[in-house]
Amino acid sequence: MISETISTQSREKPFKPFLLNTSDGKSVAISPAEMIALTKHRVHAFIFKPGQIQGQDLAELEVVISPLRVASIKDTRRAKRQRV
Repeated sequence: MISETISTQSREKPFKPFLLNTSDGKSVAISPAEMIALTKHRVHAFIFKPGQIQGQDLAELEVVISPLRVASIKDTRRAKRQRV
């Protein structure tokens, strides 16, 4: 079910940034949609650093998470509104 929720969230138009919170207390920010890839048993999130080749962004880190380790998914825009 988590895989389906992540897939649905990552395909929303317009895309809404979100956080994947894992069972070990870590969080991975997902924004924009091109930063996430899903397979049957894994979530691949790519962390980018600002472009160093004429405006191109480069993947700096790939985070691989089992969907079973995802404790919650939070809409970051909604979370910001609630804190104010």
